Amino acid sequence: MLSGIGMSLEYLSAFAQRFKIIAQRHGVKSEFLCGRLVDELEQLDEGLGLETIIKVKKQELRRIEDTVLKTKEESEAISSTNEELRQERSSLRAALLEERRHITKDIRAINTTARSMITKLKQDLGTGVRESVIEVNKLRNQALRLGKELGQFNEMIESNKWLKGLQALVKGDEEVEPDQVRVIGITVMQAILSWLNQRSEDSSIPYSLRLSISNLIGELEKWKL
Repeated sequence: MLSGIGMSLEYLSAFAQRFKIIAQRHGVKSEFLCGRLVDELEQLDEGLGLETIIKVKKQELRRIEDTVLKTKEESEAISSTNEELRQERSSLRAALLEERRHITKDIRAINTTARSMITKLKQDLGTGVRESVIEVNKLRNQALRLGKELGQFNEMIESNKWLKGLQALVKGDEEVEPDQVRVIGITVMQAILSWLNQRSEDSSIPYSLRLSISNLIGELEKWKL
């Protein structure tokens, strides 16, 4: 049993001897001193228990301090990260504002260009419309001239009739009607008079000839059939 608690027989004998000397020195019985010793051992046990608790608490306190320190470091790291994020946010905000300014400027430039293009397009369209109107007018005039030429051609075709009458009149054909003679005469005389008037400065053509033809045309126009 002594070996089990780490004590030898010699040590137990020495302890008992010292126990006896202390009891004699203070004039107390060994039983009383033994009781006091047991009380002291119980208090020591409680003290040891308290020290153990204190030790455990100190360990927990150190763990808590380590956790607090680690948390503080993490908090500082988070604060640093937040500051970097705030700086990045400020930079991004400034970049966005600058980009917005550029975009607004580009949009205004595009609007100005678009308005200019629309104005030019309107002008070009107006010019195109005017040119189209001019071209249409040209085509209309050409059509009118063509129609006039066709009319003249038709008149020429119709004139063949009085040319035939003129030929019959020259030949002395008695079948020519008086109204045909009147029309042919007026037409021929007006043509001759027009030709003479165009050469009025020609001294070789007597003025009396034009006067005679004019009088003849007047008589033919007065001819009542």
